[in-house]
Amino acid sequence: MCSPRGFSLFSRPPRKKKQPVLHNRALLCDLCWKTPFSIADFQSALAPDTSEKRFQGFSYTTQTWKEIEDGENRGCNWCDIIWGDILEYRKSRRDQSLRTEEMPEENERWKVTMKFTRQKEYPHYMTLTTYLGEDMFPSSYKVHTNPEDNAASIVSGRNIIWKVSSPECFQEALNCLVDCTMNHEFCPKVTSSPLPTRVVDCSDPRRPKLLESQGLEAPYVALSYVWGQAQPHSTSTVNIESYTSDGIDIEILPQTIRDAIYCTHALGFRFLWTDTLCIIQDSADDKNNEISQMCNIYNKAHFTIIAACATKAGDGFLQDRRNPPTMELPFWCPDGRLGTISVREQLYASRNEPISKRGWCFQERLLSPRILNYASHTLQYQCAEGTKNVGNANNFSVIDGSDELKLPNLPLTPAPASMPVVKHSTNEEWKMWRVWKSALANYSGRSLTCSTDKLVALSGVAQFFVRCWSQEASEIEYLAGLWKHTFAQDILWYRDSAAMRRPRPVEYRAPSWSWAASDGPIKGPGWPPIVEPTWTVRKCKVFPTTSGLSYGEVQDAILVVEAVIRPVSFGTTGPNSTDVPLYERELDALSAESQPEKKAIGFVYMDADESLEGNVGFAVVVGSMNKKVLHNLVGLLLVPVANAGVATYPSGGCYRRVGLFDVHEKIEDESDEPFCDVEDWLKTTTQVLTII
Repeated sequence: MCSPRGFSLFSRPPRKKKQPVLHNRALLCDLCWKTPFSIADFQSALAPDTSEKRFQGFSYTTQTWKEIEDGENRGCNWCDIIWGDILEYRKSRRDQSLRTEEMPEENERWKVTMKFTRQKEYPHYMTLTTYLGEDMFPSSYKVHTNPEDNAASIVSGRNIIWKVSSPECFQEALNCLVDCTMNHEFCPKVTSSPLPTRVVDCSDPRRPKLLESQGLEAPYVALSYVWGQAQPHSTSTVNIESYTSDGIDIEILPQTIRDAIYCTHALGFRFLWTDTLCIIQDSADDKNNEISQMCNIYNKAHFTIIAACATKAGDGFLQDRRNPPTMELPFWCPDGRLGTISVREQLYASRNEPISKRGWCFQERLLSPRILNYASHTLQYQCAEGTKNVGNANNFSVIDGSDELKLPNLPLTPAPASMPVVKHSTNEEWKMWRVWKSALANYSGRSLTCSTDKLVALSGVAQFFVRCWSQEASEIEYLAGLWKHTFAQDILWYRDSAAMRRPRPVEYRAPSWSWAASDGPIKGPGWPPIVEPTWTVRKCKVFPTTSGLSYGEVQDAILVVEAVIRPVSFGTTGPNSTDVPLYERELDALSAESQPEKKAIGFVYMDADESLEGNVGFAVVVGSMNKKVLHNLVGLLLVPVANAGVATYPSGGCYRRVGLFDVHEKIEDESDEPFCDVEDWLKTTTQVLTII
């Protein structure tokens, strides 16, 4: 675990430059050499191997605050680290009443535990962790050293490569690709497959050519990047002939495309697929055809170049990175030799990259079997086995899952469409469900330039799941972002409470019961399915905008269900509303204010920030959840469509979804907790209604 460090050695103004270090003993003050950097103390802090889960490390009591400050001022690197740890600890105590940003007393001391550990999954990544005070407040630092140092035999992590266009970096990238294709069990081997409709021939990177593949089989590279600006020299019906016959003047292309062409050539590959050149941008038919192939284009690429750090096409991604600040410390090897290590905080978070905010780029990453990720700090390699910085450099990422989400490693059998088909088992179903759920949570929080692309930009992932899911083909149907065989689960999506609710889009892009009809990150129910459906789906029909693109944009949809429906009202809503109280209402009460004050029966989670007349509607029960301590009902909060009225249950009435509700039976000894008579609700006569 790492923490933002307002006082850390990496964020405060640098002290005066020290005199050249003639020996690593000059890295510490005399007091720190005695404790904790004596041979015995230090080796007590060094975990013997990755299996020591209960490793205690080395604990000691620090010098006084005045002595730590004096050591820091004299250039002691350990005093410098502990100085920052203490100030961060004081303002981040678990007990909020003890938090302070004031400087400590001169004679104050602290208990410190230090550990050098390695993860079982990544044994070459060594981490130094300090735990401060009785709270055991942790701060983590990644450890690396030079190949020639005495510590190199123990510390295998190296400094990050910040010259990402250097021959060394390209060689390390090739090493990763070769190792992956030769040795990784769950990564695809090099096979010959048909090229996409068009590719860029990078044989001469100074004069690339557009190639109509016409069934040619060869390995190729794909590119994923943020457009961020107009690209006037994209392929069009006007220039396609000259691009294929005469080639393309490299100088007219944006820097990101130039860099991708250079990378493809430098890594020994001939063909590159990039949307701006390989799709005829002024042809709707060609766009639709290529969009329908997105799953294959990225899934069958030998690897994908991701320009993660570029905010727009003109930025490029091969520029030198900033070499992050480090702090040197002595390192006692088990054989008694003294070496030198460098430590730095875990400062990189992939979620902050420009590409992590864009909707179209999500499926391009997820579908790619191998990735060269040009991050803002270095070049990373990603595949089914995980993410690492090339060159055996420490991966000091903040683990947030945004770059670790990948299609599950499942036992596969050949399929006529040359796509994997999952062998059936409950465990594999769980893996698929988990990835889909995580994919929606990640994708739904991203932005799109064209809002009607909400379903289109995820269509490749949907295609992959259709081909992989372990059900009978007749059961697999994609319904505007939901799946037929898990429909009762899927429709119970709800807005992430941590995100501000956004206004409902004016332009139609999906039925109200689909997550694609509203903006912002969503969440969904877990696995295994815990909802026992109480409604019956009579009909569900989705009408795609473009024939043949059943996973893309929709122009209309209809859902007819038979379900328990109850008149309800709800509390005040707003963009920051989270648990909005839900109340039962009389059928003729047309507003929440017009009925006597009642006790809340549950909560509503609104889909959007919108004004709803009278704050009244109908609760339609989707299913029940029988938990160990509680019986819940969950379902949709609906309001009638315009001119339908709210006072009656019209036969075949038409409604739209505005939120998700949750009610449960009374909990003993919790008199203030909202509850309702669940059994009474379930005895209600069902009605047939339409949701659009």
